[in-house]
Amino acid sequence: MLTMVVVTLLFCLALLGLVLHVKRCAVARQNSRYYLDLISGLRQLFEHLPQHRGMANGYLRGDASFKEKLSQTQRQIDGEIEALDRLLGRCGDALLVERWSGLKTEWQTLKAQLETMAPPRSFDAHTHLVQEVIYLIGDAAERSRVCNTLAEVKNLSDIVFDQLPMMMEFVGRARGIGTGAANSQKLSVAQRVELGFYATRVEEAVAAMSRVLGGVVGQPTLASLKGLTEESRQLTLAFVDRLKHDLLGAEKIEIKPADYYDAGTAAIAKNLMLFDGLMPLIVDSARGIQARQRANIMVASVATAILAILLVWSWLF
Repeated sequence: MLTMVVVTLLFCLALLGLVLHVKRCAVARQNSRYYLDLISGLRQLFEHLPQHRGMANGYLRGDASFKEKLSQTQRQIDGEIEALDRLLGRCGDALLVERWSGLKTEWQTLKAQLETMAPPRSFDAHTHLVQEVIYLIGDAAERSRVCNTLAEVKNLSDIVFDQLPMMMEFVGRARGIGTGAANSQKLSVAQRVELGFYATRVEEAVAAMSRVLGGVVGQPTLASLKGLTEESRQLTLAFVDRLKHDLLGAEKIEIKPADYYDAGTAAIAKNLMLFDGLMPLIVDSARGIQARQRANIMVASVATAILAILLVWSWLF
């Protein structure tokens, strides 16, 4: 009889463990949704901060036509920061909140001092802000994987949340530096080294993403993303070709600044579309994994409960 009591208690403890696991996974699903919402908000900021960087660079170099566009983009960024501030008000992660607080302070300082900044200083300050947004996207993506809810799509999420934003930022930096070089028709040694670095990193990122996305978008249900993936690859490499041929490889820089700028902008715009197309894929994959987890837990819970009842019944009768 003692053995039956022990076995019954063990089954009851197992059932309690399953219940607690279900509760933990429910919390994890809620956290996952929260961090994915946060990434969606940061994606807007990631698009508009580089735009503001380019406009500020043109304005500080004497192009007054950027003044109104600059003000409009500032208001847009202010609105996005306000919305993200409300969202992060519910965040219990001290490190993430601290990074966000620092970003807000830097943005306010940048706005206040922009009129008196030299163009290189403005460019560097903007670039640091963009880098912080990329870090926040990566942090939020990492925290959304609680209970390994995204383990089966890890390679894809690494591409979307880590490599794709960084690649777009490298294109953005190369666009800004190269446009200035095309305008002045000269390229310093430091700029040449920096642009060469960006060209190499972008090509490496395109190759890595092509390997992962080639298998993902090859699925029949994702055929609509296949064309978008190829377009983003072609436009990105076309920009790199312009960078290498018309700037780094040219004896005399003759490319029009607007043509070079537009090539970079087209690549960034298409990659942002790819980001937006892949985000729902990651969310749907996570939901599918979570649904299977819930089903497995339910089956295990029911089986454990039935066994416990049978043991108690046999013990009593």
